[in-house]
Amino acid sequence: MVYVYKDLTTNEEIGSDEFPVVPFFDGKVIGIRSARVPDEDAAEVDDCGNVGTNVPTVVNVIKAFNLLDMGFADQKAFMASWKVYISRITNHLKEAGDEAKLAAFKEGAMALTNLIKDNFKSFEFYSVCSEFDHPAVIPAYWQNDSDAGAIFLYIAEGIKQVKY
Repeated sequence: MVYVYKDLTTNEEIGSDEFPVVPFFDGKVIGIRSARVPDEDAAEVDDCGNVGTNVPTVVNVIKAFNLLDMGFADQKAFMASWKVYISRITNHLKEAGDEAKLAAFKEGAMALTNLIKDNFKSFEFYSVCSEFDHPAVIPAYWQNDSDAGAIFLYIAEGIKQVKY
């Protein structure tokens, strides 16, 4: 059984627990650990079907969910998009009338925002190719230099976990 993480308001698939899960902030933020894997779609194959030795690699989470690098030049540009994203989820939870989920979301959002501000150079930011004006902002945290892959972070109350 696999849970796919979907953006709470757009319903777009943005992650999954098929990757190793790393809880942050008492589970208020869910992390999934990525890894570099061979990109078999880009591998060179000869006429006999043999795969070449120079196979490029990709980050598995990015490839699985077709994530796009948001390319923020600085923390100010990130914060502008992050505020819109957080506001969209906050408004959705307010409309749903679930005060407990709203409080948990705000706590997770604050903790994650502080982590990002304190370690901005250790983050990359991704989103999905979307028809929506303000899709999910997905922080990828390179926790230390020896990491084989970043940890993609999701505020628990800002996603739906759908069982497949």
